[in-house]
Amino acid sequence: MQIRVAVADSGTAKRLAQELASLFGATRFSSGADGEIQVELRGEKHDALHKTLSAIERWLEDTAVGSTTVWVGDKSYVVERPGVGGGPERAVT
Repeated sequence: MQIRVAVADSGTAKRLAQELASLFGATRFSSGADGEIQVELRGEKHDALHKTLSAIERWLEDTAVGSTTVWVGDKSYVVERPGVGGGPERAVT
């Protein structure tokens, strides 16, 4: 399963890349010139997906980025920084 994350600038991209490398190793992710980071999940995908999304949320908090687009396979989702937009009880539409 592939996960892609839209990243607005190289400074914040580096922080997310470091976080993902610490979780999965440097060979499992790549970053493109288009401001996108890709992660290839192997093994137990549910656990790896949870770790990846948690890392993205930490990155959003640490960098004060409001939200980012995340693709899981061919589906896209907007992930907001925790505390932005009403909290976890907010309904997803």
